[in-house]
Amino acid sequence: MEMLLLLIILPVVIFAIVLLIIFVVRKNRTHEDFDQQWHESNDEDFFHEQKKYRSEQIGQEGENWIASVLGQDIPDEKYVINNLTISSGGKSSQIDHIMITKVGIFLIETKNYSGTIYGSLNQRQWTQVFDYGKVKNSFYNPTMQSNTHAYRLKRVLGRLAKSNCFVQTVVFPKAELMIEPIDNVGDTHNLVRILNTPREYIFTTDEINRIHRKLIDFKINPRISEDKHIQNIQKTQLQIAHNICPRCNSKLVLRNGQYGSFYGCKKYPYCKFKKHV
Repeated sequence: MEMLLLLIILPVVIFAIVLLIIFVVRKNRTHEDFDQQWHESNDEDFFHEQKKYRSEQIGQEGENWIASVLGQDIPDEKYVINNLTISSGGKSSQIDHIMITKVGIFLIETKNYSGTIYGSLNQRQWTQVFDYGKVKNSFYNPTMQSNTHAYRLKRVLGRLAKSNCFVQTVVFPKAELMIEPIDNVGDTHNLVRILNTPREYIFTTDEINRIHRKLIDFKINPRISEDKHIQNIQKTQLQIAHNICPRCNSKLVLRNGQYGSFYGCKKYPYCKFKKHV
């Protein structure tokens, strides 16, 4: 009797197991087909979004580190403003860090890149190399970027900006630098050296307070959106490509200098923008 029941039940159990296996396989195939179709249609967009997010995240990590090096405000002595977007004459600049002191206004550009960096003072594009040379990315010369920030900040401050009041520096917290020696470009140790270099006072307490109030107002009451700032960057790149000065909209003309040919603004010496050949 027990043997008979076993002979009856066993085929039913085996049949149920087979059906379950078929169901699971078909379900997995359906998900795989969906995933493949999704990736085929969205891989590029997804990749770019992830790359953009990761780049922003890495950049923010570097800026947070530099912000910790600069420290907090000391009323009447030092003011630190991080990630400030300023605008003037329809143009805008996003400055990573500004430190206002009586010895000058420090402008710090942070590049939290990994790998090895190659470039020179007059090269318009620098190169980031990593993964044993398999991956190379080019980016705008950060010293030229810093010069543009200083020019725009001077226009925003007007008479508050004194001659040679800006101390500009570019910081690469973790990259290996294979660039020509540039005093104001280096790692965090170089930044600390620049910050601690003895300098004479050029501002009074009242002046640094006025400068701080003027700049912090851009932080509290933004004049421009992030999307508009990006559009301004794209417009600037287009102007430079067509030999139009991005600062004063004059024509860039070919000139000969001590270090070779370059494009300079037609309104020199009023405008000193240069584009290297």
